[in-house]
Amino acid sequence: MEIIFRKENGHLEAILSGEATYINYSESMVKIHEESLVSSNKSILIDLTKTTGHYNEFDRFKLGEKIASLFGGDYKVVVIDRKERINKFGENTAVNRGALFMVTHDRKVGLDWLNDVLTLYY
Repeated sequence: MEIIFRKENGHLEAILSGEATYINYSESMVKIHEESLVSSNKSILIDLTKTTGHYNEFDRFKLGEKIASLFGGDYKVVVIDRKERINKFGENTAVNRGALFMVTHDRKVGLDWLNDVLTLYY
């Protein structure tokens, strides 16, 4: 999976492209976390709209756990994905484990949430 990193208006943006699999996403989340440490950025937007394929419920659960373990409550992370692939299961898994995490199809909603310093949960 390819990742393009950009620093945008106070947050790190990671644009992913390639096959949507658990292994690819899991490895990508580690790379994104590493880049956030290098760039000293705790606000992260992850754009999955250029990825292909779908993922099952178990993958969503495991990825939610991965997000929580990597980023926890110290980071604010929003994922932008295509509407038809979102069901909030991975998001709920991460949030229930202490992550400040949101998944949405609407970039503006995601950025508004990410940039709202008062938002702990939505």
